[in-house]
Amino acid sequence: MQAATWARDASLLSSASSPSYRATFQQAEHASFSDEPLLREPADANREKSMKILRDLIVEFFDSTVAEPLGRSVAARSNNDIHVEVLATQRKP
Repeated sequence: MQAATWARDASLLSSASSPSYRATFQQAEHASFSDEPLLREPADANREKSMKILRDLIVEFFDSTVAEPLGRSVAARSNNDIHVEVLATQRKP
């Protein structure tokens, strides 16, 4: 079931306006996308690392689409923390 959902989503995102990305956070939980866990446990190094990865990815996305949109793209990558797929690349003007 999950594989079919991922394939459907990839097809949909690939046909969307470019750029189109899918980022998968390997150890993400519902609260991973909020500052609340850091406020409750400020010394939790894993949560701090996850938040830094998320913030860096957001900055990279906005830098590539707003600040300097001329052909730049978020880099595809995969490691123990995050998997980023580029599903539709940015078209040059």
